[in-house]
Amino acid sequence: MMVRPTRSEQQLQTKSIVNKVKKVMQSEMDKQTATTVMGNRISWKVYNKMRTTPLIDKNTTRKRKSETNTDDLPPPKKRTHTGNIGDMMDVPRLLEEARAWPADQVINWSEVARRYGVTKPNGGQYVKEVLAKFGIIAATQNHRPQRKPRRVRKVLLPGNPITDILRFFYGDGPAQQYEAGNSIGGIYPCVRCAVDTDTIVNLECAFKCQTMTLQERQRFVLEGTAWKKGGMNIYDKLKKAELTEELQVRQINTRGMNKKQMDETLRSIRAGITNLPALLQCCPTADLNTLQLGRYEVCPVEPLHDLKGHFANILEESEKLLSENALAELKKVKIAILSKSTLRCSDYRKAIILLYIKFRDNKFDKEYEELFRTAAELSHLLYSQDEKRVPKSILALHNISFLHGMICVQLFRDTAPPRMFGRYFHALISHSPLFFRLASMSALNTEDEERIFGQAKSITKSTSNYHVEQVIDNIITRVQVENALLHGTNNVDKEENSIRKLSKVAGNSSSSP
Repeated sequence: MMVRPTRSEQQLQTKSIVNKVKKVMQSEMDKQTATTVMGNRISWKVYNKMRTTPLIDKNTTRKRKSETNTDDLPPPKKRTHTGNIGDMMDVPRLLEEARAWPADQVINWSEVARRYGVTKPNGGQYVKEVLAKFGIIAATQNHRPQRKPRRVRKVLLPGNPITDILRFFYGDGPAQQYEAGNSIGGIYPCVRCAVDTDTIVNLECAFKCQTMTLQERQRFVLEGTAWKKGGMNIYDKLKKAELTEELQVRQINTRGMNKKQMDETLRSIRAGITNLPALLQCCPTADLNTLQLGRYEVCPVEPLHDLKGHFANILEESEKLLSENALAELKKVKIAILSKSTLRCSDYRKAIILLYIKFRDNKFDKEYEELFRTAAELSHLLYSQDEKRVPKSILALHNISFLHGMICVQLFRDTAPPRMFGRYFHALISHSPLFFRLASMSALNTEDEERIFGQAKSITKSTSNYHVEQVIDNIITRVQVENALLHGTNNVDKEENSIRKLSKVAGNSSSSP
C-alpha cells in the first residue's frame, strides 16, 4: 500500500529538488560566466535574472499579480529628497550663490552638495530640489553634472622610443573633403591636386598635376579676404564688390568683367578650395608647426570605397560593350555574388577575380580579361599588409595602376559617363602609388571601423548603463571577448581567406593578401 506524503514532506522534496537544480545550473553558469556575459551581449543584471528565473514559481507570481487590480489604486505619490529644507544646509547662502551662476555654466551638483555639508547619497538631487522650490531653476531642468575624466596611466613601451614622422587623416569622403577644406563633389573632387573631372581621363595631365599641402591651402585662403566672413563655403554667394576685392588682392585685373565672369575666374583659381582645413578653422592664421600639424597629411585614397565604387563602374560599363557569350558569364557572376541587398567591397573583389578566371578559361575578349586581371592585382596590392610593402610591390603598384588606367581609357572613354573617370578612378590611378611609398593602404582603411559601428551600437544598447565614462570601456572589452572567446576567426579573416582561395584558383599567387 502506497502512503501519500504529507504536505510538509512534499514541500521538503520540492525544496531539495530545487536546490539540486540550482546547484547544477549555478556550477554550469559559473564555468562560462565571462563568456556568457561578455560575449553574448547581455548585462550582469540580465545574467542574474537568467540564473534565478527558473527557481521562481510562475503560477504563484501570476496569481499574486491577478489578485491586485491596479486600476483601483490611487496614483503613486511623487517622492522627494528634501524633507525639511532647513535641517541639512544653509539655504540662504545656497540661494545667494545660485543667483550668481551664469546661465551657461555647467553645474556639478554633487560637488555643490559636498560644499554645503549634504552627506546623503543623492545630495546633488537634494540641492536641485531645494533650488526648484525657490524658483531658481525649473523643476524639470536636467542639469547633467560635469563628470571628471578618468585618469589614464601612461604606458611606457619597451624598446626604442616612437618618433612621429607622419600623421594621416583616417577617414573617407566626404570627411576627407571637409578635413582638407575642399568642395564635396563638383568638378574638383580631389583633395590633393587641382585636377578637374574633364582632365582626369587624360592620364598625362593627371600625373603632372601638382599636389597641394595643407600649408599651401592655408596660404591660398589667407591671401584673400573672403575667409574673414566665416562659414562652411567662404566663396559661396559673394557679392560683386566682394568678388572684385578678392580678385584684386590676388593681382587679377577685373576691369570689364561682370559678376558671372569674376565668379568663374575665382572658381578656376581656387580649384575646389572652399575653406580652411578643418583643424585651422578655429585659428586661421596659426602656424601648422606650432599646432603639431606640420607633418599632417590628408590621404586622398581610401581602398574600401574607392575600389568598390570603381569596380561597380567597371561592371556597369562592361555590361554594355561585351559580346553575347561574355555578357552571359558576367550576368551569372553578378547573380551569384552581387545579388545581395547590401554589397561590400569584398563582394566586388570576389566578382572581379571570378570574372578574370571565366574570361581566361573561356578565351573571351582579351581586353576585358586584361582589365579584370589588372583590377584584381590592384585590389591585392592596396589590401596587402604592411610587412609586404617592399620596393618590389611599390614598383608593381606603379605599373599595374598605370596599365589599368590605360585599359579603362581605351575601353570606356567614348561611351562611359563622367562618373567612370571621377574621384575613384583618379585616386586609384594617380595617387595610390605615391602614397603607397609612405604607408600601406590597408593601414589607412576605414573598413574595420565601419564594420564595428553596428556591433558597438548593439553592445551599447543591450549591455550599457549609458554612463558616459563607461560606454567606451564596455564596448572595447566586449568586442575583444566576442572576437577572442566566442568567434575565433572574425568576418574579416573569413572574407580574406575566401578571396585568397579564389586568387589561387586564378593561378595568381601574388593576388592573395
